[in-house]
Amino acid sequence: MAATASGEVKSKTTSKHKKGKKIPKPGEEGYKTPTQLRNARKRRAKQKIKDVPYESSETKRETDIPKDPSTQYLSNPKKAPIVRQAKKYFESLHQAFDVHVGPVHGWRTVAKLAVRSDEEGRLVIGLFAPKSHQVICLPKSTVHHPSINETVQVLQNLCRAVPNLRPYNEENGEGHLRHVVLSVERCTDKVQLTLVWNGNPSSSDCREGGDDVLDSLTNLIIKNSEGSKKRRRRGRKGNELSGISLPPTDEKRIRLHSLWVHFNTLWKHSNAIFSHEPQSWKHLYGPHHVIESLNIHGKSNQIRLHFPPQVFRQANLDAFSRILDCIRLKISKFFPNEKPSCVELYGGVGTIGLNIADLLSSLVSSDENPYNKACFLSSLSVAQFPDAVKVSYEPKKATDMVRIGCFSKSDIVVVDPPRKGLEESVLQALISCSDTKLLVYVSCGFHAFQRDSEALLQSRHWEMNHAEGHVLFPGSDAIETVAFFTRVTKQTR
Repeated sequence: MAATASGEVKSKTTSKHKKGKKIPKPGEEGYKTPTQLRNARKRRAKQKIKDVPYESSETKRETDIPKDPSTQYLSNPKKAPIVRQAKKYFESLHQAFDVHVGPVHGWRTVAKLAVRSDEEGRLVIGLFAPKSHQVICLPKSTVHHPSINETVQVLQNLCRAVPNLRPYNEENGEGHLRHVVLSVERCTDKVQLTLVWNGNPSSSDCREGGDDVLDSLTNLIIKNSEGSKKRRRRGRKGNELSGISLPPTDEKRIRLHSLWVHFNTLWKHSNAIFSHEPQSWKHLYGPHHVIESLNIHGKSNQIRLHFPPQVFRQANLDAFSRILDCIRLKISKFFPNEKPSCVELYGGVGTIGLNIADLLSSLVSSDENPYNKACFLSSLSVAQFPDAVKVSYEPKKATDMVRIGCFSKSDIVVVDPPRKGLEESVLQALISCSDTKLLVYVSCGFHAFQRDSEALLQSRHWEMNHAEGHVLFPGSDAIETVAFFTRVTKQTR
């Protein structure tokens, strides 16, 4: 309120009326008290809010939704910094280097997603924001396979419906569900789902009644999968299942291939999603393996690769098939009239090795993951290779393989190391070996590849014959490099 020159008190609201407009006085028609004026302003404000489309925390405007950190370079994947660095490096070597990009939407068929609490304390499933452990919920990621997006939406609602289920808390190591890992079987669009649980396989060791909570969640997931029979509703409307009340509007069901639980009690000093304890896996539902066959140009005999959740699988197998096209073409050109022998290090389940074995006289594949050998042998048992092709698998580290002289009498060596690149002993063994004629280097970590490449070239025992890049993760700052090195002989020096 404010006082006038005559000492009368008038409302501040009356001072805001436009000049020349007559203000009704007390007793006149249209007169409103200060309280009535305030209420009128509130009603106008509420009406403005109603006129704006409602934006809940689930349906915000597109500009307000946090961006998927894996789509930063999606509009032009070749502009990613690491791609440009790779081009400059090969230019310095005067080596041609073409970069290939496949479809940029829906390509990711493997996703490892964190489970945490949001600012409102609700359980959310998503990706960590860059340089933080804040989870970004992305219900409709443009790079995820549609089955992953659908599963995450349903699973998040199911998790919220389970009483006492708490997302993992990194500060104190408490909570139940740490991560979910999803792998799509492309021929069926079904999802192999792994729950990473903060506890031990023994029910007595599960934290704070976690065993009962886990049983409730896994039963709920199975009953809400497409393969299960729908329960008839009785009584009041709604979706009640095993004593758990779900949102009545949720009619979607999970395309469930199989359900696994991985128990992981690692807390501080470790960001590992999976632990290495042999008894930490529990298979609850569905087949043990996702079966994948790659569409390789000119290859009629498709290899049925076996992928349980314990082994590595490329997240973009469609794009990786183009790398295999390149490898097969180069092997055929280098050895047009003979079947060479081959040793493969870091071979995984045989994604590369088994898909080139028909071009070889022998293949020895190897990897340190103890789960890989059974997958490799399962694929081999149904493969149709000529009897003359000798194929075997060694469950050994790359360093152990070179220690036993694996390069002896091997025409080709194929390496597909992790992001850190080759171990020093493996690199030195490659430099010093004399029997190997062709080295095929597939790299997911370009800086490590550059280091190893320079060591090979500076040794003057190897020269680069061909290299190309493949953007397997469009939108991310990453590149897969495949390079072919040939042995420098006395005649070529």
